[in-house]
Amino acid sequence: MKHLFLGRTKSVHSPSLKLRRIPREALRSVVSVFYSGKSVKLHIQFLRYIFVGGTSSVLDLLVFAILVSYYDVHYLLAAFFSYMAGLLWNYVLCVVWVFESKHKRLLEFLMVVFIAFGGLMWTELLMWIFVEYVDVMPIIAKIIVLWIVLFWNFGMRKVYVFH
Repeated sequence: MKHLFLGRTKSVHSPSLKLRRIPREALRSVVSVFYSGKSVKLHIQFLRYIFVGGTSSVLDLLVFAILVSYYDVHYLLAAFFSYMAGLLWNYVLCVVWVFESKHKRLLEFLMVVFIAFGGLMWTELLMWIFVEYVDVMPIIAKIIVLWIVLFWNFGMRKVYVFH
């Protein structure tokens, strides 16, 4: 539709059309992070890894809390079992959804296990330091350690396994 504005003809578009496009495009961007195929873009991989890591962390914390609270398992042993549960969940989702495989599955799995062993060592060491020397409650220490080890695991997997 055209109208006369200060002697010039100007095209007028419905503002509602523009507003409807913006949310759809934003929604497509968000949906593409979660539902499109594996991406080689680092920021998309990292967002997916945060989601996968989040669900792994929830599982890790849940197993940890149950073992420590209900079964009275020592916090370092509980940290080991909960880390392993989260690791398995994380590995499966990373292989299926986050990273593209560059190696044979057995080699890839062994590399992830080796990196996870490093993450486990960081977890145990930091848990021990936070609980014994900083006097932090075990569940709070576990939450802090999860965030620290997240960056270790992502960086090591990105550089050595799924580069």
